[in-house]
Amino acid sequence: MKFVKKFISLLIIIGILSFASVFGAAAIDMSDDSFTYSIDFVNTTATIKQYKLNETSVAVPSYFQQFKVVGIEKSAFAGKDNIESVLLPLTIESIGESAFEGCASLEYFSVPSSVKRLGVSVCKGNTALKKVEFNAPLLTLPAYSFSNCSSLSDVVMSDTVTTIGQAAFSGCTSLKDISYFDHTNRFERIAFYKSGLEEIEINENITAIYDYTFADCANLTGVMIPGTVTYIDPTAFLNDSKLTLKVYYDSYAHHFAQDNGIAYQLISDHEMGDVDRSGSVNVTDVTVLQRYLAEWESFDEEQMILADMTGDDGVDISDATAIQFYIVNH
Repeated sequence: MKFVKKFISLLIIIGILSFASVFGAAAIDMSDDSFTYSIDFVNTTATIKQYKLNETSVAVPSYFQQFKVVGIEKSAFAGKDNIESVLLPLTIESIGESAFEGCASLEYFSVPSSVKRLGVSVCKGNTALKKVEFNAPLLTLPAYSFSNCSSLSDVVMSDTVTTIGQAAFSGCTSLKDISYFDHTNRFERIAFYKSGLEEIEINENITAIYDYTFADCANLTGVMIPGTVTYIDPTAFLNDSKLTLKVYYDSYAHHFAQDNGIAYQLISDHEMGDVDRSGSVNVTDVTVLQRYLAEWESFDEEQMILADMTGDDGVDISDATAIQFYIVNH
């Protein structure tokens, strides 16, 4: 009986192949109990067009009959509320737009290293999603990929990704830092809008911070901005009421903070006590500090920080003594 069924299936496939050959059909839909597939007979591949069930756990097959499963089409799993986990095989090369959008129970999602194309909004609005592993060797994380995934707190990001797309993590209120993105060189607009970021350090690959990138982040208290940043949109940190920017003296970010009335804290590449910024702490620094105390010369903001050896937020003779003590003991 099994042999008869297999023989009949083979005859059906041969018939479909003949039809496709004669009439030039590029793809034909076929189904099993779980999925509807779009079949490419020329390349003997299949893409998942629709998931038909509503199970909690889904394992996408590597093959449907003799057809290699290479893709997930647009919205194929969208709105399937019961799905908690999905396992994608290493045969998958493309995942379409909104493929898993609105899967309200999905808690974990992994993009396989085999994926070469990823559509926008892949997991948008998945409020139960807690962890994402992005292993695909792509250059860009597409727009709205994990937008409004309010439970997302753990992200593993491929080091090939250099651009975080527009609104990719907007509304991710459980996402507290961006240490996952140390290798990136561009955050598109609204990338972390209304996210849960608390204190972040922007890496030196970043040269610009665009509109609303970190706006309306209610818990954001500190952002360290490197000297490599040469543009910040006025709305980049809009409505971040707790924010203090950590900036280098005379950098673009320093002037941005001053011009926009944003609280800031100066940081310096120079060693404490190196008042003349020569690269070392020596007797010249004592002399320069004494000249300042005698009002023979003025200090800029950075020098005031470097001179405050006692850490009491003021500069006086005790700081000159502290520098002398430092020199003797080093």
